[in-house]
Amino acid sequence: MKKKRKKSTHPLIRHWTAGHEGLERNELVDREAKEAASRCNSDKKLLPSYLRKPLLINPTVLKTMHNTRLKKKWLDDWKKSEQGITTVRIDKSMLLSKFLKSISNPKLSREAASRVVQLRLTHISLNSYLKQI
Repeated sequence: MKKKRKKSTHPLIRHWTAGHEGLERNELVDREAKEAASRCNSDKKLLPSYLRKPLLINPTVLKTMHNTRLKKKWLDDWKKSEQGITTVRIDKSMLLSKFLKSISNPKLSREAASRVVQLRLTHISLNSYLKQI
């Protein structure tokens, strides 16, 4: 507190206390604060002018909310798209290490492994593949 102080006719005395309990004025302020917090709104006329303005929105929160809405819209659009519907039908067992080991077998040609993956991913239909054989 090394600010230049203007001379005042009122002396300022500060006392440090270890806690707030037992201080009569503090108990009164605590009760008033709890009562004010329990009410939904304050009368705007009773508020200081700087509290009458709408609160500013944190830009980080605003960006997070926007990204969350955007991601949800994208996911909804994806699920309704042809690719999204096809993806839902993919066999989840293909992601297992057992499946990955089976297509990584050195005895299996690259083309055969590719066909197996395409069949499992439903990128090619089985009937059109069988017609080629």
